[in-house]
Amino acid sequence: MNDIALRIRELIEKENLSNKEFAQKLSINPSIISHILSGRNKVSLQVVEQIVKVFTNVSLDYLLLGSGSLYKGITNVNYNSNSEPKQKVMAEEEKTLKKAPQIPIEAKENKEKKIQPNILNSSEIDQVIIFYNDGSIKVYKP
Repeated sequence: MNDIALRIRELIEKENLSNKEFAQKLSINPSIISHILSGRNKVSLQVVEQIVKVFTNVSLDYLLLGSGSLYKGITNVNYNSNSEPKQKVMAEEEKTLKKAPQIPIEAKENKEKKIQPNILNSSEIDQVIIFYNDGSIKVYKP
C-alpha cells in the first residue's frame, strides 16, 4: 500500500467509517476504495478531489505529501460531537484574525468619496474559501 493509501486508511479510521460508508460519502464505487487500500490501484486525482470536497477539514498537504496533520483548523460541517472541538476551532480562528495585517483607512478619502456597495442580488453567503500561498485552503461556512 502506498503512502497516500495509508493516509486514506487513517482518515477512514479517524472518521469511524467502514470502507463502504467512506465510498458512499465520496459518491464512488466501494470497490475503488477496496482496490486503493489493497494496493491494487493507485489513488486517482478524482478520488483525492472528492475527499477534500466532502471532508473539508482534511489537509490536502497531509493527504498528498504527509506534511502537517490530517485535519486543518476547521472541523467538518458534519461533525456531531460535543462542543469542545468547535471551541478549539474558534480559538484558532481568533489567532488567525489577530495575525491578519491591519490596513489603515484614511479618513479624508472616506469623507470625500462615499462608497456604495455593489449588490447584485439578495443572495446569502454559502461559504467563504481562503487560498493561502502555501497551497492550503480554509473553508468557512456561516
